[in-house]
Amino acid sequence: MLEELIEVQVPIRLARPEDAMQIHLLIEQFADRDEMLHRSTEEVLQSLGDYSVAYSGDEVVGCCAVQVCTDDLAEIKGLAVAPSQQGKGLGRRLVEACEEQARLQGVPRVFCLTYVPEFFGKMGYHLVDKVSLPHKVWNECLFCNKYPICGEEAMVKRFDGGTDPLVAMHSVGADGRPVTLLRILGVTGHPIIRR
Repeated sequence: MLEELIEVQVPIRLARPEDAMQIHLLIEQFADRDEMLHRSTEEVLQSLGDYSVAYSGDEVVGCCAVQVCTDDLAEIKGLAVAPSQQGKGLGRRLVEACEEQARLQGVPRVFCLTYVPEFFGKMGYHLVDKVSLPHKVWNECLFCNKYPICGEEAMVKRFDGGTDPLVAMHSVGADGRPVTLLRILGVTGHPIIRR
């Protein structure tokens, strides 16, 4: 009975070549529902060093990648957790593992593009306007069937606890339409309003 109450934490490690097919299959579950981009096994293999995986026995039950984009920015991407493992904190642990990899490489901040900003917000990420990110990060977006209007939110986390100069705050205008307020810190005290 005591064993039923103690939940064993699923281990996380860097991905290995033998994980590539399982990472691909896990991602496909979500990509088929348009919740993330498709990744072929070959694409996973080409960026295998970016991935961390959670595993149970011989089965990959979660994955996440971190890709360095510039000398001061890396992307957290490819986060997928098997439905049987969701709601147990595994997604958070995978993101934290990738953040640690970015820190070890000396990258001071990370960003993500997500349909679930609430998840990343709880982890210290802040909404930013997509245009504040370097053009280099849009390479994969060009191959997405939702481009240029995908609905993903851009979010950034600084490891020093600071806030990026361009922070998006979402609100509703007097007419009931959504409004994104951009606060440019250190430049002006007045928000820029974009619809």
